[in-house]
Amino acid sequence: ARAAKAGPIVANGRASDAAVYSKSMLLLTELEGELGSGTMDRVLRRVANAPAHTTAIFLDVLREEAGAEVSTRFEQKLRSRD
Repeated sequence: ARAAKAGPIVANGRASDAAVYSKSMLLLTELEGELGSGTMDRVLRRVANAPAHTTAIFLDVLREEAGAEVSTRFEQKLRSRD
């Protein structure tokens, strides 16, 4: 319920705590369901080993591991107000 009203995670300005903590967890769980735990583990491991931990790096790694379509769709969900 709280995540449904959280607003976009990636937008102009700073995201609300509800957006960051509720919506992001839901999106990552949904992504893991789509990719499978093996691919998701590889994505998270690569991001964790990166010198910086940013949304752009996550999306780049996701694109490399799962394809451009998956990465683009995930980014759209991050920016969505739904």
